[in-house]
Amino acid sequence: MIGGMYMKFELDDVKIVNVLKAVKNEYSNARTYYKQHIKAEERVGVSNPYELKELYNKLLQQAKQQGEFNKLNFIN
Repeated sequence: MIGGMYMKFELDDVKIVNVLKAVKNEYSNARTYYKQHIKAEERVGVSNPYELKELYNKLLQQAKQQGEFNKLNFIN
């Protein structure tokens, strides 16, 4: 990403887990949808699974850097 917007916010453990669960669930749903809907016009407005994977992994990476959630795995 060139330039871009950066956000910094603080969440407690419960909220981090909730955000990670929500993003991972959305990733799974988007992946299934993308497999079933190949045409670009059918995908308009649906989150891109790759972007959701990147978001999940970035959030988890930041949590792991703080010593949290070390048993959770990144999305490959």
